[in-house]
Amino acid sequence: MSTSVSRNSSATVSTCPLQHNAVVLKRDHHAHPSDRGVYEAALELYDSFASMVSEHLERHPDAKVQFTGHSLGGSLATVLMLLLVHR
Repeated sequence: MSTSVSRNSSATVSTCPLQHNAVVLKRDHHAHPSDRGVYEAALELYDSFASMVSEHLERHPDAKVQFTGHSLGGSLATVLMLLLVHR
């Protein structure tokens, strides 16, 4: 299993040799497996996504943010949420 530090994050990403094209997002004692393509798509969207969430929370400090999606969109929403929480 190889490990690398993801962009702008204290979380690490590991490849998982027993699962096809998978990465595992790790931080503290938690591990979250994800498809590499979903992870890379989330990284591409993260900067604009994080700035939109931050701007919204600055205007509405009591707001709650929910992450939803269906199928691959659900995977992408989950990985974006994990990146936002861990960064």
